[in-house]
Formats: sequence, structure tokens, C-alpha cells
Amino acid sequence: MRRIFAITRKETNHILRDPRSLTVAILMPLMMVILYGYAIDMELKRLPVAFLDYDHSTASRALVREMTSSGFVLQAAVLTSPNEIEPGFRRNNFRAAVVIPSGYERALNSELTSPIQILVDGADGTTAVTVDNYLQAAVARLNRQLATEAF
Repeated sequence: MRRIFAITRKETNHILRDPRSLTVAILMPLMMVILYGYAIDMELKRLPVAFLDYDHSTASRALVREMTSSGFVLQAAVLTSPNEIEPGFRRNNFRAAVVIPSGYERALNSELTSPIQILVDGADGTTAVTVDNYLQAAVARLNRQLATEAF
């Protein structure tokens, strides 16, 4: 333990005697905090999502509007076939695809439930989880809104 204190005392004396070392010891962490705090933005924004809408109804358009309303998700493509999903993932055109089945609005009006499919590109795991969570939250918000309107 005495050796550790001796080394600590020696390094402290060295830093206090050399103004350049003291400057580096103080400014380097400060610059890193500023750099990581302001310059590097780790927040995901404007994530491209494709929509394959088989229903083309008011309810399906409301679902797309709910998912894209915050600006976090952008409608990157309107697909016409499920065969377009995998090539879009491979070309990095979009991070997820939402498939709205035909009869979506009719099912919502009769049963208050209708399944949709969310396909997420898993190449980047962190982004995939974030996109999936956001899309699931948007669906949950719409479900709550529909449930309150129904009752």
C-alpha cells in the first residue's frame, strides 16, 4: 500500500510541476465531455420505413400517419409486392417494412383487432430493436385511441 501512495505522490508532484501535463490532465476530459455531449449525436432520427398496404383504406392510412407523425420514422417507400422487401433491406433503402393486410379496416370495425406485420432489418441489432420498439409503440398508441373511441 505504501508503494501505491509513493507512486501517487510522485505523479502528483510531476503533474503540478509541469504546466503542460496539468493542462492536458484538465483540458482533455473537458474536451471529451464537450465532444461527446454536443458533437456526437447517438439519437436515431428519420429512420426509413417502407409500407406495403394491401387494404388502401382510411384506417390503414391512419396507421401509416400515426407511425410517421413524429418525424422519427420516414415513409421511405410504398411497396406493391412483398418481393420488394428483401432487396430494399439489402440496398439499405429502409430499416423496416410494415405490411398492412387486406381487410384491415373491416377487421378493426368488426372485431377491434387486426394483425399487421412488422419486418425489421436485423443487420444492425441496436437500430433494429429501436425501430421495432418505436413501431410497436405507435401501434399501441393507435390501439389505445381506437379503444377509447369504441367505448
